[in-house]
Amino acid sequence: MSKDEAILEKAYFHALPPVIFEAYARVAANKETPKGLLGVNRLGHRRRLVTPEDDEGSARNQDTVYSAGFLDLSQGPVVIHKPYSTRFFNFLLLDAYGDFIDILGTGGVGGDDEKDYLITTKSVSSSEYEVIVSPTTLLHVLVRIIVFHGTDSEYEEIRSLQDGITIDRLDGTTATDTEKYRVERDDELLKLGARKYVYSLSTEEVFNRFNKFVEKNPPKGEFGEQLKELERYGIGAQKTFSYQNLNEETISKVKRLPEKFAAFESRPWKGARDINGWKVGPEMASLIGEDIIERVWMLMWGPGTNPARIAVYATAYKDSDGQELDGRENYVLHFQKGELPPHKKGGFWSLITYTLPDMFLFDGKGKAIILNDRSDYNVNADGSVDIYVGHKSPGAEEESNWIYVGEEAFQITARIYLPTEQVVNGNYKLPAVRRL
Repeated sequence: MSKDEAILEKAYFHALPPVIFEAYARVAANKETPKGLLGVNRLGHRRRLVTPEDDEGSARNQDTVYSAGFLDLSQGPVVIHKPYSTRFFNFLLLDAYGDFIDILGTGGVGGDDEKDYLITTKSVSSSEYEVIVSPTTLLHVLVRIIVFHGTDSEYEEIRSLQDGITIDRLDGTTATDTEKYRVERDDELLKLGARKYVYSLSTEEVFNRFNKFVEKNPPKGEFGEQLKELERYGIGAQKTFSYQNLNEETISKVKRLPEKFAAFESRPWKGARDINGWKVGPEMASLIGEDIIERVWMLMWGPGTNPARIAVYATAYKDSDGQELDGRENYVLHFQKGELPPHKKGGFWSLITYTLPDMFLFDGKGKAIILNDRSDYNVNADGSVDIYVGHKSPGAEEESNWIYVGEEAFQITARIYLPTEQVVNGNYKLPAVRRL
């Protein structure tokens, strides 16, 4: 690999995060709502848990409902109002380079309290607001609210919390802007979706989109320090990327960088830890530092993934004998007394199954596709708990502890919210998935 090629490949992957982020923001801003396009500085609300029939993408949970949107601070700071609630209810903030900013509400700043947060790009002092500083003018907001039973009355309470969230300017006027990211309805981005659209961009398009974004959002860390030397390639604020002064072989290889990027579709989560047959999310999820490959992967597959102190995610693809999980078989997870996933007050745990490779929800046809700490499961006489997974019923007496799957390959995902330190540091072990 030539020196120019090495420099440009590294720069290409560093330029991708804000390009990916803006693509997601544009798709979100152009979603239709009862009030017209969502725009920025407004949240779209999922009013009920996703069902298998909903076209809502992969790996959707059955624990929380989401509200999501993007904040644009280019015209000044905004104020987010969060209503009071004792249920799990928090806001995750992520900047345009894929960095975790903060958690508002449960497990984070303000806790259960009713609170007004000033979201700004400059550090200021305020006696009126809790101040949150964003490194970029564009940031992602993902709100999670726990669902206990999914009754109509509970959903009414959740809708009241969602509708109580406001995003205003400092003068009290609404901050919603439906024009800035408006695109035509036949735009290729909206037809392809954010992920496929970014994969379709050429190397030149990625660099030039980055050049425009970086004018108001300079990157931090090592890459920020290297931008000056990248100007000779036309990379940086108010620059236009150019292949000038590169030899033909280098040009050919740099033009093929999107092919390397596209290989991310099948790449495993690099930072995951192997613990007792489970792939467990890294302790530093969403706090990635300078590992640019991991940062890009997280933005493509999990924008809004919680840091481990808020939630730990674990996935099992194989049983204790190393065989792929198959719905035609029956499996059991045996939790010894006191060994169900530990979490702090206000947190929760769940186990859910997904299809492979798409990670869609199974249609249980009335049977449970998830089991969590709110489920009415049986406890054995010795205090242990057995959770059964498979297409066939484990028997009438055990069905309250059964997670249904189809007759096909599947994965089991565990989520532990507000985990204890032993979960975060990897000392807690989920039981191996044993084939019966």
